Amino acid sequence: MHFNNVLVFDLATNEWSDPDIDTNGVPRWNHSGILVEAIPNWIYFVFGGECAEYQEGTLRTFGQYVNSSCYFNLGTKKWTEYASNPDTFSNIPSPREYSAVAFDTNNLNSLIVFGGWNNGWFGDLYSLAVGKIVGPPYAITGSDPCLGQLSGKTELRIFG
Repeated sequence: MHFNNVLVFDLATNEWSDPDIDTNGVPRWNHSGILVEAIPNWIYFVFGGECAEYQEGTLRTFGQYVNSSCYFNLGTKKWTEYASNPDTFSNIPSPREYSAVAFDTNNLNSLIVFGGWNNGWFGDLYSLAVGKIVGPPYAITGSDPCLGQLSGKTELRIFG
């Protein structure tokens, strides 16, 4: 059986939960995923894998290799597909599973996808800028003074 849900482990309570969230289409497996600290919420990126819809009681077969990408916003608990339309993104990796994926904060907040399998091993490398999704690598968390008008020679301290 293939599932299409997200399980959450709460580190404070040491308990698992299965929140009721919108699904992300057809279940996929053997995909690549990485959790990235973003502003204001953590983002879980998913690339590739295999997917198929199965009816209960039918014979299971191999799925179809995919090259679609999506992300899950842990704050809003919503899935969003991105960089999957070849008309908009001309250099999408070919469909595959078992790719290695990393997040590069030094290169415009990019996802790096390496290799994978589709009836043979790939040795290619792709990069996708996701800075607009994860936000800048900084955040202002406060200031001193926190309120009021500032004029000439008033020191302002910014925290973040």
